[in-house]
Amino acid sequence: MSARPDTRRTAPGGELLEVDPQSYWAPFATHFPALGRHLRPSYRTACVLGGSDGKFVLPLLRAGLDVTAVDVDETFLFGGSVPTPEGELAIRGLRARLAEEGLEHRCEIVVADYMTWRSRRTFDVVVTSGSWSMPGNHEHDLAGLVGRAQELTAPGGVLFADYLAALPPHQEGEHYPPAERVDGLFAAAPWDVLEHADLGLCEERHYDKPEPHVHRFAAIIARRGEEAREVYLTDRAANDVFDSGVLLCDPLTRLVAYPSFERHLVEMLPRHQAQGVHLAIGDVDDLKAYVSRIDTADPSHFGHLAGNECMRVIGMATRAWADERLGDWPFAVCGTFGGDEVIVAAAGRPYASFVDHVRALAATLRRDALRPMSFVTATLAPTEGRLGDPHDVYRGFVAQVDAQLFTYKADVRRRLGAPCGELLDVGVLSTRRS
Repeated sequence: MSARPDTRRTAPGGELLEVDPQSYWAPFATHFPALGRHLRPSYRTACVLGGSDGKFVLPLLRAGLDVTAVDVDETFLFGGSVPTPEGELAIRGLRARLAEEGLEHRCEIVVADYMTWRSRRTFDVVVTSGSWSMPGNHEHDLAGLVGRAQELTAPGGVLFADYLAALPPHQEGEHYPPAERVDGLFAAAPWDVLEHADLGLCEERHYDKPEPHVHRFAAIIARRGEEAREVYLTDRAANDVFDSGVLLCDPLTRLVAYPSFERHLVEMLPRHQAQGVHLAIGDVDDLKAYVSRIDTADPSHFGHLAGNECMRVIGMATRAWADERLGDWPFAVCGTFGGDEVIVAAAGRPYASFVDHVRALAATLRRDALRPMSFVTATLAPTEGRLGDPHDVYRGFVAQVDAQLFTYKADVRRRLGAPCGELLDVGVLSTRRS
């Protein structure tokens, strides 16, 4: 048997990255501590696929990342007990551990199968451990399981995965892969394998398999490349650079991809706080119904192509509008948001002008796009002095505007039957807590 890997490692900035010692799973083998060698100071978000009772969630939170924990096991998320040969074993659960450390506000708990969970975002750090071999995931092939974790990793982000490697003759096949098979799933661009470790043979027993048994553990850490390096509507006045000096562009709409949009606006908030920052979010009206009609009219048509074409046209129109209307603003950036939304931020000119410009965009899309787009506009209350954490301010601002948008569309649907590309101006919003 190999020695159990060290569970402590120094992360960038001097923080100690270690598994949570109070987790039920803390003693079990993992290469997770090595992840600390590859965290970047710019990383803000993490997603743990199999959040359980916090083995990996708590250390990532302590390292300063906001974490989304996804799991189907509510006992380990919310507390309860599990049967063992010695009797019921109490499990405190992730939620209790978060409360004990005052970290509830920085961790989102999602009760879902990560293979069917629809996330509206990607993450700087994605962590999973042992999920590829879990019986509940055997309905998916290895490429699908790995691919889902890769999809959730933001450009420039890092993916960590412990897995059970092939151990013939008892553990082999699709869900106990040899290292060469895993390497092959990361061989193509944009992935760069940073570490691929063989942790050796480890004996263990756990509540749902109490008899001693042996696994061959392995782990891979890979970074996703900075894809589609195209600058669009950056802060021209300051000639700002962001991370590698570029904003990442969505290849379909040619607007800024959402992870870059978020990071860039967070960087710009302190600079523009005194004069106010304006925001607009637009959502395509009844896109699903439109795609369904296309499918019905032409059975040979692949529905997602209709949705893609709709967003391509919207992106083209939005870029032309931004060049004309926002080209001389000190700061403006247009991005995609949630797959079928457009998000625009600008500063340096009066809010009333911004609203007029967005109203003109809505009218253009009603006339020229395949589907209209409803918008909500707002401006962040100007502040003097210290802004507070720009990341928290950004999240609070966007969350309020997005919530207003869907409330507005629901109200229009209730009154008129369907939204039709109109705009709601909600005015000044504040993210300060009372």
